Amino acid sequence: MKFIKYVPNTLSVLRVLLAALMCVLAWRGHTWWFIAVFFMVGATDFWDGIIARKFNVETKLGSQLDLIGDFAMLIGGVVSVLLAWVNGHLVLSHNWTWFVIAIALTAASCAVPVCVCRARFGMWNKLHLLFYRFIGLPLFLLAPLFIWLGQVNFWLVLAFCILIVLGQVEEVATLLTMKEFHANHNGIIGKRVARKEIRGH
Repeated sequence: MKFIKYVPNTLSVLRVLLAALMCVLAWRGHTWWFIAVFFMVGATDFWDGIIARKFNVETKLGSQLDLIGDFAMLIGGVVSVLLAWVNGHLVLSHNWTWFVIAIALTAASCAVPVCVCRARFGMWNKLHLLFYRFIGLPLFLLAPLFIWLGQVNFWLVLAFCILIVLGQVEEVATLLTMKEFHANHNGIIGKRVARKEIRGH
């Protein structure tokens, strides 16, 4: 079973490659193939962490690869929608400049916690907050939903952009209060939720 220690990192690398393939499929207008590969990308994100924790093969390299894979998945979804629009496979509900502003500001906010983590703990990394897990699935489903419908709704995009920015604020606040880095920290909100659940029992 020695090979198991390589599985999580392999899945993270595979996520990057599949994210690139996803963009090609969106560009070519292969809607159902795109959706299939998109969910394969999501499966690699789900299983790499579970396998690493279950078999106790978590490493610093694996954490870095997971971060790269997550960014590839996120950027791949945005780029796929962009390429599908450029090639005429979907339309925008509002002028494209509004989408660019919202997404650019959100992307800039995502870089802040990574830089704070680097400054405090000497590594480029992000936390897996409970808040992110809460919004992660619906956010994950946006790209295939838009490509399937053939339209991108600005207000839905803006709502998720605001939620993501709020997540970055919580992550920065959590990083500033942590004494040691723990990628799977629940965050300030998550800790309060956990305390309420314990009191409820």
